[in-house]
Parts: sequence; C-alpha cells; structure tokens
Amino acid sequence: MSIGVSVPRLESVCGHYDLDPAQFWAARDAAISAAQRTAMRAGEKRPYDDVDVLDDLTVPLGVVSSNQQATVEFAFDHFGLASRFETVRAREPTVESLRLKKPHPHYVEAALADLGVDDALFVGDNESDVEAAHRAGIDAAFIRRPHRVDTDLGVDPEYDVWGLEDVVRIAE
Repeated sequence: MSIGVSVPRLESVCGHYDLDPAQFWAARDAAISAAQRTAMRAGEKRPYDDVDVLDDLTVPLGVVSSNQQATVEFAFDHFGLASRFETVRAREPTVESLRLKKPHPHYVEAALADLGVDDALFVGDNESDVEAAHRAGIDAAFIRRPHRVDTDLGVDPEYDVWGLEDVVRIAE
C-alpha cells in the first residue's frame, strides 16, 4: 500500500482487514509523508542536481505531483525551491485523490488554470505523466532520470530528454 495504489486495491485490502478506507488512507498518507520528510532531513532524498537550470527559464513554472501535497510543500520549503514555482498541485490525503492522480489530468489542468495558460510542456519521469499531459491537451517531455534510462513507454511523448538542460533548450 505504498506505491501505485488504486481505489479498488485500497478497498479490497481495507475490506479484508475490516478497516475504513478513508481513515486508513489518511493514516497511510500521513505515515508516508512523515517518512519522506525524515529522508529529506537526513539527506537521503533530495532534488536532482540540475534543478538550478530552471532559473534560466522566463516562463511561469508549476509542479504537479502524485505525491502528497504536504510532502511536496515540505520539500519546497526544506530545499528552498518554492520561489521557483508559481503553483504546486499534489494529492490531498483522501481516497478521492487516488481517482484524480495521474494519468487523470485533474492536477495538470488545475496547475494550468493557476498559471493562466493553456499551452505548456509537462515534464515527467513516468508514463502516467505523459498520459496526463496528453489528456490535458498539452505536450509532454519524458525525462530519463537514472531510474528511467531503460524505460519503454507505451505512449509517445513529444520530447524524450536526459535532463532539465534539455527542457530549457526546448523552451527557448
């Protein structure tokens, strides 16, 4: 119940153990968020080294994550990233948020509305990122981070990039 959880899977597990799905999910999200904050404080989880190249962009930037909103906000504050982005959209600790996570375009569309744009490039390292971008009607760049170098996608992004430097070049 840590990664890639769906509502049917959540309901099945909670049914098996006679747990309330909403209460279990809120507790699960709080525990996962706390563990991630601990890892960030310990230096075990940190931004990629190329994040500073985003300062070269003159377009509004936003973040859309399937992670918990509280975790993303903590990361932004802890690593001093908040000033680089005009909006951050991530999951609330609710069962409904599972239905709205990527590849559903909900959070992407909300970020586009926050930024006041309808044309954007969504950069992500999961197939669900590419699918969410396409469902929201925008272009996608699949970034091949070290854990995604050999990933074969079932969808075609408009761009296949190796780092944020490539994204800056595309945006120029």
